[in-house]
Amino acid sequence: MISLLKLEDLSALSKLDQECFAIFWSPGELAEELGHQNGVALGYLENGNLMGVLLARVMIDEIWIFRIMVHPEHRRKKIAHSLVEKISASIKNTDPPSVTSIWLEVAKSNEQAIHFYESEGFLRVSSRLGYYQANHLRSEPEDAWVMCRKF
Repeated sequence: MISLLKLEDLSALSKLDQECFAIFWSPGELAEELGHQNGVALGYLENGNLMGVLLARVMIDEIWIFRIMVHPEHRRKKIAHSLVEKISASIKNTDPPSVTSIWLEVAKSNEQAIHFYESEGFLRVSSRLGYYQANHLRSEPEDAWVMCRKF
């Protein structure tokens, strides 16, 4: 089941973020997304447990996806696909449609994510040089693809 996340879901969201990413967001950053007036926080729940999340913001006529995460033990079960489809369906069902595209950035080395996004209809539009900063996982800044799915 997919539902909108609320501030009460912060603990589960923070735990999932830490399980999914080596560089995770602080509880404060996640709380900001949950409470942002233009934010969209979709949660995929299974038996009451948070298995997947899509965090995005509506920016005039675009949606920018900031984070998609699926619990490592539940990947390849179409959870991320369901989240992308849910946000896409919500766009298509507005009258008149106010959002015309969904955007995101992804590290150029993240071939698995790039393949997933392309299978969801996202196209590589441009790149951002040095978008991801050097850290304990990468010694050099890394470029990102900017990808877009239009409606």
